Amino acid sequence: MKSTVSSLEPAVELAAELRVSWLQGNHLMVFTPDMTEESLMLDRPLYKRIFDEIHVLGRMRGVEISFPEPVMARESRSGHAPCFVPWGAVQILGNGDVMACCIPGTKVGNLGEERLESIWNGPAMQAFRGRVNTDDPPEACSVCPMYRLPNNFASYVPGLASAERSVFEGRVARLQS
Repeated sequence: MKSTVSSLEPAVELAAELRVSWLQGNHLMVFTPDMTEESLMLDRPLYKRIFDEIHVLGRMRGVEISFPEPVMARESRSGHAPCFVPWGAVQILGNGDVMACCIPGTKVGNLGEERLESIWNGPAMQAFRGRVNTDDPPEACSVCPMYRLPNNFASYVPGLASAERSVFEGRVARLQS
């Protein structure tokens, strides 16, 4: 995020000092409207410069850097890479809600109402699994920041309402041209 990019160089230096061989980063996942302006998706030149500088520093210090490539000029599109999360894990929130994954909007049950085994094998989870990798995934999957396609600009702001996501997509798309 914009306000923390200055911490990347010290993080690489610390990794080298501690003999950490690999650092991984990702774009900010915007879950509230007030965080939108912190997204480096809205400042492609800054992200490209930071990306290049951190990779050079990493090579010099013996630290492999794994950050997403800068988004190149292309149209925004929906969709995500294949997801296997709902077949291997669930997220359980403090209120007992069981989520098919860590993304808000994937609730498939509540432990206060039924047992985990019933939820895992139940109709909500089966329906989620049946749609997750289709051309009509649940809305949360269509903006998934974990298995996003690089040009699914809405997936960088999964917590925003649909109209706000559309505005963000338009802003990013205009910057790409």
